[in-house]
Amino acid sequence: MDEREDRLLGTMPDVDLAAKLDRTVQSITSRRHGLGVRCFFPPGRGPWKKSEAALLGELSDREIAHRLGRGFNAVSYRRKQLGIRVSVSAQRNR
Repeated sequence: MDEREDRLLGTMPDVDLAAKLDRTVQSITSRRHGLGVRCFFPPGRGPWKKSEAALLGELSDREIAHRLGRGFNAVSYRRKQLGIRVSVSAQRNR
């Protein structure tokens, strides 16, 4: 792969990039891993940022889901996973 192609790594799913560049998915994934490029996550998916996690328990799960473009269940699950209770003000706004 050349530098132009390397810049595309992580900007779309490996399967889509492989089709675009007429390469195998394995070659794309291997190259991405080798260069330390994270895989593509559509907006609202993927690892939680610290700033996103800071909202948990401060607002209702529905409000956080709306603001971040994440699913309600994903927000609720993450809050519970971190052992964060729903704040009193967030409970009133349900």
